[in-house]
Amino acid sequence: MMDGDIVHGRPNGFYRKPYEYLCEPKCELNHCAWTLMGALRKDLQRRGGDMIILAKRMGESLAQAIEKGEANWVTLSRELEQIKNQYLGSTPHYYTETVLRAAKTVLNDFRYGERIETKNLPEVMVEQYMKQVYQSQFEARIAPIYNHGDLDDSLLSERLQDIQPHIYNIIDEKWAKKATANEDVSKLRRPKRQNINKIDMEEDLL
Repeated sequence: MMDGDIVHGRPNGFYRKPYEYLCEPKCELNHCAWTLMGALRKDLQRRGGDMIILAKRMGESLAQAIEKGEANWVTLSRELEQIKNQYLGSTPHYYTETVLRAAKTVLNDFRYGERIETKNLPEVMVEQYMKQVYQSQFEARIAPIYNHGDLDDSLLSERLQDIQPHIYNIIDEKWAKKATANEDVSKLRRPKRQNINKIDMEEDLL
């Protein structure tokens, strides 16, 4: 995994406050997760709808190629890069690189037989992009040897494992679906804090 845009140590920017909450031993995990969702939402909104459109285009291109029986993985990887390059100059490079990393993760899933279904692949690509933003801007920036206050590394790791499913559920069940349909992230919403442990599938989060 390329990580040239990752600065190991402590998350900063939108993610500084969620990280500080995470490191407080008495902080409730549902509050940490809710705060972290807010940071991720702001980050996705800063990156804008163009990254959703880019992820969709990559998903559509990959789906068409696989459905036609094209399985030259090197060629498919280059085609994804060519799509990404069309956005050069109009958006920060590390934004498009994040989308490309997500797309190549999905591509590798097909290559090694971990994924075979092409249905809804544009949405799957958007979903993976959102997860890639979360992983690269929050989880990957927490260096295991860094001083995390009163929280030791093992407990911090456990907290991250407990919180991740909440983040991924919101992405999988709500955000990716509606962002793909609308090609927009400006109105993403968090669930109500009391619903953090059980997603209300009728609640509109966009």
